[in-house]
Amino acid sequence: MPPVVLINPFEVLEGKDEVFLAEWEAAKAFMERQPGYIVTRLHRSLVPNARFRFINVAEWETVEHFQTALHHPEFVTLRDATPFAHFPAIYEVVRTKLVGPRLGPQRTPRGHNDCDAMCIRFHCVHQRRSMRW
Repeated sequence: MPPVVLINPFEVLEGKDEVFLAEWEAAKAFMERQPGYIVTRLHRSLVPNARFRFINVAEWETVEHFQTALHHPEFVTLRDATPFAHFPAIYEVVRTKLVGPRLGPQRTPRGHNDCDAMCIRFHCVHQRRSMRW
């Protein structure tokens, strides 16, 4: 079964980035320790007046894994303390198109070269096989 995707947009007023990022890091640290967690990426809008200045995109093995983490008392405390409006929803991937390797290496949260989403999902198989893209 393919992983499920959490997409969670946040309303963060200008000037509140550092407060938001500290809270997001605390929530991420909790989620990373939970069964079924795969990866998360936080995106910031390039448009300063965007309604959703930050959008979190995370992958989980199953909806059940995510729901269990979401309702854990430690996470409920973190979530209830945030002053930032957010609108989480779970999605399934219905179409994917990989164009090929990206130009220049990018670093993922785990420190691997991020050549494509498969790199993370399969724990950087290309590095274990000493393959170069």
